[in-house]
Amino acid sequence: MKFKIHIDNLQVKTYIGFYPEEKLSRQKVIINIEAEVNLSDSIIEKDSPEGIYDYKILSDDIISFVKNGHFNLLETLTNKIADIVLRDPRIIWTRVIISKPDALTGTAIASVELLRSRN
Repeated sequence: MKFKIHIDNLQVKTYIGFYPEEKLSRQKVIINIEAEVNLSDSIIEKDSPEGIYDYKILSDDIISFVKNGHFNLLETLTNKIADIVLRDPRIIWTRVIISKPDALTGTAIASVELLRSRN
């Protein structure tokens, strides 16, 4: 069976940006992930967490990675998060969208989107 997993509005503070002032303090990024995962019928029928794709573990891994890193570009961060999602061989594809709400003046929000498949 194929399922879509969503993690929406995951907010993490990290060092992001290449301007000198951006390297001085952490900024908030908002991460949205969609992934298609292939799970066996038996896993679903058991109704047990054993063998399931655990989005809590994925979320924790991403938070730790982002919080402890420094990235010049949103594009680089987006690609690295896609790498983390695709570590599990059951993931067929993923879409990662990262927004940097404080990058632009006014109410505009800058974001980057990446769609990657296993192949």
